[in-house]
Amino acid sequence: MAQTPVYDLLPPIRQICRGCHTTTMNEAYISAVRQFCHHTKWFLSTLAGTTAASTATYNLGSDAYSEIIGVNAISLTYSSSDIRDLERLSSAAWDPDAQTQVPEFFEYVPEAQFALHPTPDAAYPLTISLILQPKIGSNSIEEALVSKWDHAFRAGALEYLMRIPGMAWTDKSEANRQFMLFEDWKNRGASSAAKRNSVGVVPVQGWAGGLANRRPREVW
Repeated sequence: MAQTPVYDLLPPIRQICRGCHTTTMNEAYISAVRQFCHHTKWFLSTLAGTTAASTATYNLGSDAYSEIIGVNAISLTYSSSDIRDLERLSSAAWDPDAQTQVPEFFEYVPEAQFALHPTPDAAYPLTISLILQPKIGSNSIEEALVSKWDHAFRAGALEYLMRIPGMAWTDKSEANRQFMLFEDWKNRGASSAAKRNSVGVVPVQGWAGGLANRRPREVW
């Protein structure tokens, strides 16, 4: 995934919070992006893989910049003309006596795993839509996020920074205004994600840290 350094996104914040340390602004910006992603589930990526017979649980891998916070959707290719969307269902409702067969359901298993039910009886190609957020301590953000939602992240960062007590830029009234802006942006993001999902998942990028073109391994 193409990345934009957070440092390059800080000048508008620096103009308002004059004298604020770059590290503090960086952390505030990343925190805002993580809050946005967690709330909206907008940041998606794809992973291609294959089931293994008699294997129910799979590891989704890891990436240097982003972390997985959920699975948005999974489709299974049964044949060249039969692609099935699996249904999300809590494992508490799974039939413990089900025989191995073509899976119908999935559940996300923290951290960065998923389980299928019934347990696959053969190898089936999968396309997995992942929900992501930047890792804590990241120094860069995926370009698609920045190009669409930079104003949202800026509001979230400013809201945090303006609440730091005793700083020259501390302004509770303005912090409250930025909070309301950030909440509005998060609601817009959630609506955007819901609209996109209603017409079909269109992930931002392919998952750089996953198991694309390789068989997922079982999580023991």
